[in-house]
Amino acid sequence: MEILSKITPAETLLLIRGNSVKLKDLMKYTFTDLLSKKVISIRKTSTKASVKDKELSTYTYVEEGENFSRYKPKTHEIAFLQMFIVSPSISLNIKDFVQLALKAARSNWNYKKQIRNSKDISFYFRESFWSNLFGQIKLTEKGKMIKQRLLAYLDGIDERLKHLNESDKQSLIETLLPLGGNVFLLNNFDVKILKDIDRDVFKNSTFNTTRQDTSGLFYDFLFLDLFLDFDDFEDTFKSFGDNFDAFDSSFDSGDSSSDSGCSGCGGCGGCS
Repeated sequence: MEILSKITPAETLLLIRGNSVKLKDLMKYTFTDLLSKKVISIRKTSTKASVKDKELSTYTYVEEGENFSRYKPKTHEIAFLQMFIVSPSISLNIKDFVQLALKAARSNWNYKKQIRNSKDISFYFRESFWSNLFGQIKLTEKGKMIKQRLLAYLDGIDERLKHLNESDKQSLIETLLPLGGNVFLLNNFDVKILKDIDRDVFKNSTFNTTRQDTSGLFYDFLFLDLFLDFDDFEDTFKSFGDNFDAFDSSFDSGDSSSDSGCSGCGGCGGCS
């Protein structure tokens, strides 16, 4: 389904879940997608919190990724990147990073509006004075159709993954690569499976790995190769969610404040 290679996980979630989607999920999957594209990166350090400690403590930091300078972000991705635009080469503890991203998102409704207004999906939504006033996501007839198609397609892949023989590596890769970052939305996707796949299988895939995504960045869809080296990816994913929960729950309260525009991109030119 071609649309899934063009839209982000947050855009997909808004299309299929609408009003019920949580801010936490929209931001968590955006974080994961940017990480997989190497726009941001994770660095871990182990040290003693004090000289009296016997055990080492592990700290997670978020930094610019190797593709940061070339990436053209969508509006809803700016919340995760503006701190690096303002302060290049900064290294942020993941707790501080999540707090800054949440602050930049401003509110549940503001973040959903940023996603809804993306040029790749805006025509699937019905916008009106009342929907904006009450913070409601409404689909057009085309939007309702694409929602059903997306649900059926992702459910079908999930079912295939459930019964897919792990020895059929080529079939697995051909199934997952066209999804881009939407692979993280699959219930039966397991990073561990990918760790057992030889890199040559990725490289020999018949899927076009040199296509240009809608951000304008040339990066190959073999980003799944990242996980072959990233042993604690799932821990980082969980850490983002845990830190999100640690902050004010009002961010996810369905706030329908009538703010507008993006949260400020520092002149990166990435608003779409």
